[in-house]
Amino acid sequence: MVQRFSRGDEQAFNALYREYYRPLRYYLYKVVGDDQEAADIVSESMLKLWKQREGFTRREEVKSFLYTVAHRSALNALRDRKRHAAKEAELAATIEATGHRNFFDQLVLTEFLAQVTDEVEKLPPGQRDVFKLTYFDGLDTDEIAEALGLSQAAVYTNRKRALDALKLRFGQADPLFLLIFIKLFES
Repeated sequence: MVQRFSRGDEQAFNALYREYYRPLRYYLYKVVGDDQEAADIVSESMLKLWKQREGFTRREEVKSFLYTVAHRSALNALRDRKRHAAKEAELAATIEATGHRNFFDQLVLTEFLAQVTDEVEKLPPGQRDVFKLTYFDGLDTDEIAEALGLSQAAVYTNRKRALDALKLRFGQADPLFLLIFIKLFES
């Protein structure tokens, strides 16, 4: 079956998927503590397996590849979670230090970030992915390039285009929103 999979046989891949999905998901759940995140990592790992299918000759190689890729992805997810929590704590500390903890300020910021999120979803896929990984997940250029399979130049270009498009949209909507956007994402 592994030889058929290696040659691109989708039925063989489906059989391997069924064989490894549950144990891999269980393993990842133990690592990341979130069932949906574990399922997502399994799916991504299976996709990577399919893309790298040529050259596998034994089941042990497939299993080793899957667990290695999945384990690395799980560790990255945990690191990203920690980084995101640190960014939230930093933002909370900044808000507290500047004395802007009143309800109205929080409401405006929450509303604004919801609008940013909506506008980001309208960006072309490359720009959207780079923007999210940069500003929502806190990844640096090298990490984004590796995660998306892009060059650093492509990451810079997509980030700049995303920022330019969003500045244009917010500038047309309300100059105050444009100022808030620039303060949050370009400082």
